[in-house]
Amino acid sequence: MSSDLTGPPANVLVVEDEMVLRMRAVDIVEDAGFTAVEAVNADEAISILEARSGISLLFTDIQMPGSMDGLKLAHAVHDRWPGIKIILRVR
Repeated sequence: MSSDLTGPPANVLVVEDEMVLRMRAVDIVEDAGFTAVEAVNADEAISILEARSGISLLFTDIQMPGSMDGLKLAHAVHDRWPGIKIILRVR
């Protein structure tokens, strides 16, 4: 997943409804040398994935408001974009 020293950093989609936790996750992702893309819920995450390519990893909270929780989001992403790695965060 990590890019080599000559390529661009991998994109990580961070999905978290709580702003402070999302900001912390984004900081961790960026400190590790990756590019963070933020979404506040599963619906926004799906819209981002439909609109752009190049997301390598989905990092999502399981408990989220909206039409689907993080577990359902993980299943949807796995079905539609099987090359994207997934990390689920349990509170």
